[in-house]
Amino acid sequence: MKFKILFLTIFFSTQVLAQTSVDIDQQVKDMIERQRKLVDTMMKDQQDFDKHIKKLFERLQKQGAFKSFNQRIFDFSNSAVKTAWHETKNEKKLVIDLDAKNDKVSIKIDSGVVNIKGKRKVMSKFGHDKSSYGERIINIEQTMTIPSDVVVSSAKFTNEKGKVVIVFSKKPLVKKPVTKLKTKAKSI
Repeated sequence: MKFKILFLTIFFSTQVLAQTSVDIDQQVKDMIERQRKLVDTMMKDQQDFDKHIKKLFERLQKQGAFKSFNQRIFDFSNSAVKTAWHETKNEKKLVIDLDAKNDKVSIKIDSGVVNIKGKRKVMSKFGHDKSSYGERIINIEQTMTIPSDVVVSSAKFTNEKGKVVIVFSKKPLVKKPVTKLKTKAKSI
């Protein structure tokens, strides 16, 4: 009798476990299927959005919204002033590339820094017509640190080849005296 009860208990428990594992497998499959459908829906929505935006831009372009649109509007290199340091034996020169006709700037030296601030007029050609030009004003604000090996108060402004040059004298090299340490060597 004990053997029959043990046998029936084992038989029914394996049936329950088998049924539970089938239910869990089905639940996992259903969950994966729902996730796949969700991802498919999201991808379709993204593609529909991209198509809508593309059609919108094509319609705007046909209406002439971008006829006078100038790609150089995104060229931020015009807002920065090109600078370069040149060194000689006794001085360092900061060459600032400015256009005297189109750049209205002020250059100040303060606390070891050169500050350039002002406006730059930029002329640009656009469209297919060779005589179409645009003009825009760009604000310039740029700061450069002066090297520590120059005398800031010695700054002299000059003009070379249409560029502003600030000449700084170098600080004299100070040689520190070498001190020799005497040691006593002991023999072993």
